[in-house]
Amino acid sequence: MWTAASLLITGLSFALPQARVDTLTLYAASETGSYQAMAQTLVRLIEEAVPDLKVQVRYSSGSVENIRTLGSGDGDLAIGQNDLAYHALRRRHMFEGWGGEIPEAIIGLHTEDLWVIAQEDDPLPTAHQIGPPARIVVGAEGSGTLESARDMLRAIGYDDLGAFDTMMLSPRPSIGLLGSDSADFVFLTAGVDPEFWEWVDSSGGKPLALGEDLISALERESRYYQASNPRVGGEIVPTVRVRALLLARADLSATRVRQITEAVHRGIPEIARSHVQASHMLPSTARDYVTVPFHEGAARYYCEMTIGPCPSPLPYLLGFLALLGFGFVSLAFSAPLRRGLARIAPRFAQKLVGPYGVTDRYKYVVIPVLVSIIIVGGALLIQEAEIQHAKANNVNTDFEHRGLAENLIWTLVFTATGEPEDVFPRSPVAKVLSSLLGWVGIGGVILLVGMVTSDQLARKMKMQMAIDPKKLDGHVILCGWNTRAPEIISRLTDPELGDRRQTVVVVAELDPDPVEDYDLPQDFAVLLRGSPTDLGQMRKAGLDRADTVIVLADEMVEDPDSQTVLTVLQAEKHAHRQQEEGVRVHELRTVAELVDPDKKSALESVHTDLILCPQEFSEKILLQALLNPGLTQFLAEILTVGKENQVVEVPVQGSEASILVGKTFDEAMTVCREKALLLLAIHRGGAPGAETGPEFEEEWGPAGRVGFDTRSQNQLLTNPHSTEDR
Repeated sequence: MWTAASLLITGLSFALPQARVDTLTLYAASETGSYQAMAQTLVRLIEEAVPDLKVQVRYSSGSVENIRTLGSGDGDLAIGQNDLAYHALRRRHMFEGWGGEIPEAIIGLHTEDLWVIAQEDDPLPTAHQIGPPARIVVGAEGSGTLESARDMLRAIGYDDLGAFDTMMLSPRPSIGLLGSDSADFVFLTAGVDPEFWEWVDSSGGKPLALGEDLISALERESRYYQASNPRVGGEIVPTVRVRALLLARADLSATRVRQITEAVHRGIPEIARSHVQASHMLPSTARDYVTVPFHEGAARYYCEMTIGPCPSPLPYLLGFLALLGFGFVSLAFSAPLRRGLARIAPRFAQKLVGPYGVTDRYKYVVIPVLVSIIIVGGALLIQEAEIQHAKANNVNTDFEHRGLAENLIWTLVFTATGEPEDVFPRSPVAKVLSSLLGWVGIGGVILLVGMVTSDQLARKMKMQMAIDPKKLDGHVILCGWNTRAPEIISRLTDPELGDRRQTVVVVAELDPDPVEDYDLPQDFAVLLRGSPTDLGQMRKAGLDRADTVIVLADEMVEDPDSQTVLTVLQAEKHAHRQQEEGVRVHELRTVAELVDPDKKSALESVHTDLILCPQEFSEKILLQALLNPGLTQFLAEILTVGKENQVVEVPVQGSEASILVGKTFDEAMTVCREKALLLLAIHRGGAPGAETGPEFEEEWGPAGRVGFDTRSQNQLLTNPHSTEDR
């Protein structure tokens, strides 16, 4: 029994699932170089931090083979020189025509110096004087030393290695050739230890300094080089160094790469302590001098740790704001756009592009904001163009290692003064952008000054009329003059009207100022001398923004009716044109006074809203007064404009008047009476000149009740007595 139980337990234990362990392959270089020591440290850090991951180290001839192996998919990770990874990215030199996938960076590791080792008795003080027909050794097949030698000799002035007697050997056999006088110079790109220099010294060799000019040329023309001052035997030997990178297959899991990046980045202090070549490594410099794109997993980790860029919404926000600004300016200055917007959304158009709308009130703000957005966006584009140019042409740029704030300050200074200091873009695109930004800055200032000057001149012209131009919006223009004008102006500008109080601009050819003569409120009434038939004068009076034009029968002219007809015709025509252009989203209300009732037909043809003939009214009032002697006082009271008695027109729709919907006229009178109001009539079809849509058309419904209909009728029903009166 116990035997059976133990077998069962054992069987169950064998059936338990085992944790899956992934195995990755890391390619280093020779078994005795710095890559081998670095690879062992990396493997230990990764396996300790990621328990379900094992890393196998494979050795190769150097960086070229490592990169090719990753590109073919035969390896997962590799250590390779920064410059060779860059050449693979651009498919140049030894990678020309190569069809493999481009490896991506995980982290920058230790640096390797470019050494030029000469014979002890060589008279050259620096490597800058090397020239043909020297015998040179440029590293083993597959190492990165060949390209480093090419870069250095190209900086000296030799584009072709064919002028030299070139040999390819690994470091130790190369030093042997130097000692046997079979070679003049040995090029080496590697991290070497004191033991190596002891062997070089015993073989009769010495390292040459590259020289300040040569170092500057290499830094300027090859972005992966950095000046270096290593010590050999206590003596500083100026040269350049190139960084070794930990690379990954491009299609390697982003999650895995992030884990590897975190493990190596957290282990940088331990790496720096364990290797002489890595002693300068710091967590904050893990991304410095890396010329190939970072793997998605590595970029994600650096973003989380705030030591690398994260996907920024700033370019998208700037683009959106720029489009919004351009749209704002386009609406402000384009009549077709305003007209189209007015047709689609009239109320919105009125608030946005109408008189004293958003585009009018904030036009001084939108220009500087738009210019600022363009300059900030331009700084971003210049920086990106410079970086891409540097990567494509293997050159350094002053804009790459500067922050956005520094580039923005440079852009602002250059835009304002044209002074580039010692910094100027190297790429053609960035140069063009810099020039355009200068014009944008100057043009924005000129445009803003022009707008302010123009508006100030217009304001001065209006201020000469002794009225605040901001009040010339929704006002009344009174054309012509007669004995009834002072009373009309006085009633329209009466403070007792409260919110209904109007600003009145009188356009008439008068010598004395009626505002002063009749003691009219100067803040709400002003005279503009001129003929109302002159469209220019009417526009000075604010015809573009006026709500109502009242044309009186001018007693100062011989034919007042002809002037009235011409004035109304011009005003209506101008308002109609404004509506088509989208400047005005509501109709202009015109009120005309005629001496001769027979001239009514001329005004009706131009859609005059209200035509008054005092002669007709006086005849009717006189007849009613004779037949009903008490009617005179009643008419005088209801026609008086003031606080006590006001005749007002209230829309049926809306929260304030909704209680009238569904009431008969008699019921509505009762409701109004409870609110101290007297219901006189109901106007179907809306107020004359008001905008009414089909959904707000009023109609008498069944049983004489107030309702809504889609038919557009304009009829005044005074005390209706049956449902037939509709």
